[in-house]
Amino acid sequence: MRTQRALIIDGNQGIPDEARPENVMAVGKVGLDLQRLAPEVVKLQRAKAPVAILYGMTAQIWSDAAYGAMMTAYEALNACGVPVQFVSERQAAAGRLRGFRAVVAPEVKYAPEAAAQAAADYCRAGGKLWVVGKEAPFARDEYNRSRTVSLPSTA
Repeated sequence: MRTQRALIIDGNQGIPDEARPENVMAVGKVGLDLQRLAPEVVKLQRAKAPVAILYGMTAQIWSDAAYGAMMTAYEALNACGVPVQFVSERQAAAGRLRGFRAVVAPEVKYAPEAAAQAAADYCRAGGKLWVVGKEAPFARDEYNRSRTVSLPSTA
């Protein structure tokens, strides 16, 4: 079987970008810099994020808006240079919200009781819960049953 190749004419005279000498030199320089700065890079990677985003799988199952709100919150914080960490409902219930300066709850109308209680406890302990969305946070459980969660308010 005979294959035909298309002739691509570009400004690089047919040389792929990764093989251009200036690009190869730049990649080599970055590699050397990473080796030289490895201890600092490792510290940056291991630094604890000051903000957590509550990853509400229950909310995403029940609501189409939850995933979009979560991604919008992540993109906004990331664009501002704020390191974030995702915390699942189970991790929140296990007490993993402590230590964060703020927790973002994007369209988390639906959540298990343990996650809702963990968010309320986090707020009562002085944590800042940033609620994103139009719905009342934690208003329903994973079975779509109504509930009331008492979150401290600054208003």
